[in-house]
Amino acid sequence: MEKMNRKQMIEFLRDMNKKKEVLDAEKTRILSSVETIEAAIKGNTYSHPDNIGAGFIRGYDPDKVLKILLNSERDIQEEIRCVVTQMESIYEIEDMINSVRHCLILLSGSDGKMISEVFIEHKKVSAIAEDYSFCQTYFYTRLNQAVDRLVNLYNSECERSGNERAEHFRRDIYPYMPSEEPA
Repeated sequence: MEKMNRKQMIEFLRDMNKKKEVLDAEKTRILSSVETIEAAIKGNTYSHPDNIGAGFIRGYDPDKVLKILLNSERDIQEEIRCVVTQMESIYEIEDMINSVRHCLILLSGSDGKMISEVFIEHKKVSAIAEDYSFCQTYFYTRLNQAVDRLVNLYNSECERSGNERAEHFRRDIYPYMPSEEPA
């Protein structure tokens, strides 16, 4: 995860719910594309009856079949690399969202709730200040201090934890990634 400054944190908070929805839709799209790849592999499997020699099948051209299989392998490997890269990006952003949510919970008092109401839930500041029995000037001061504490907490969490899911993904998936050149 990358550290954020105050402005980046506020922008991230404002778009956090929307980002989560987009990520969920992207994961669904990727899963359906993976299923399509799997169906294509099954559909391109070449088989012939055992009792007939491969050289005697009408229209059978071993060079053509080999070329099709090699092209299919290359295309499938490229698709796998693309899907893995997309999933890695999704996991990195999800790690950031989870870390920010965790930091909001860790903030003392009502700071996390104030930040959530203003930036994530997009409630009116005047209504929130009234709920806390604060004048708007004091509320803004308190809110600014809370955002500063959130940024500091998040940045210290970044140093400690990193991208948990993305790192797990890299550790478990990258060893099985296809090489750049088909064998």
